[in-house]
Amino acid sequence: MRYIAEYSKDPKTFDNAVLELARLEYFELLRFLHLKELKDLSPWWREVHDSVKLSYARDRIVECYLWACVLFHEEEYSRARIIFAKVTALTSLMDDTYDVHATIEECHKLNEAIQR
Repeated sequence: MRYIAEYSKDPKTFDNAVLELARLEYFELLRFLHLKELKDLSPWWREVHDSVKLSYARDRIVECYLWACVLFHEEEYSRARIIFAKVTALTSLMDDTYDVHATIEECHKLNEAIQR
């Protein structure tokens, strides 16, 4: 996988079918990694979302994770993707809360959940 870019520069040195298979395998490995990370994020988000219990809170963890994938698409940035998705999800929840939707009591509940 490390040599895909190098082999694609000079097609005479490498078979195109093998190069295409290597690209597909790399794509599948990345897809599997992204699914695993999303499965790891989901219980965390479910716990935060259920503990807050705000009626207007949107379930946006997949969207936040996709934003992280756009910024950090290489496989070695797994931790950065997870951290960015968590921060983005909490920021989105706080933005919705503190803008217009929440009462003072709901703001206190959200603040307690984030501190936990």
